Amino acid sequence: MEKLMKRWTRAVAVVALTCMIVLGGCYGTKLCVQAKSNDLRYAGLRDTLNAIPLQPESTGDAEIDAFLDMLLAQITTPEMDTHDKLKACYDYLIHHTVYGVSNNAAYYWLMGQAGAGYGCLVEGMGVCDDYSAAFSILARRIGVPIYTTGGMTHKSGGGYTPHAWCEYI
Repeated sequence: MEKLMKRWTRAVAVVALTCMIVLGGCYGTKLCVQAKSNDLRYAGLRDTLNAIPLQPESTGDAEIDAFLDMLLAQITTPEMDTHDKLKACYDYLIHHTVYGVSNNAAYYWLMGQAGAGYGCLVEGMGVCDDYSAAFSILARRIGVPIYTTGGMTHKSGGGYTPHAWCEYI
């Protein structure tokens, strides 16, 4: 049960950073969602994220890696902990990206997931797949093993629609 709770806590922490807010109570955990001063605070989230052993990854594309390094140098500092670096990536995406389909989306997706994330970052536009890809390549460049996954989610008018989000593995 403890192992399951730790995995659930990690999953909720990452999902929270990628725009999915769970409404309701704490369900018996120390991980609670609280709005305060226009910022989301999660009890225990900082410790959980800072405990992740960092293993920075390359996308395998020198141009994308150089862009990610340049962007991370602008939005993070060496003194920041893992939590603050991931929050800086999240904030950058929220403030510099609009929801929509880029005219060049197909081109970037031909480059794979790293290309989709790169396209979202350089064009400032994307849908859930692109936002997730962008956050995951930034996180992996920092060293946090976050990947995108997908499934179906409820539509406001009923039924289901495809959706993508990030997952800590």
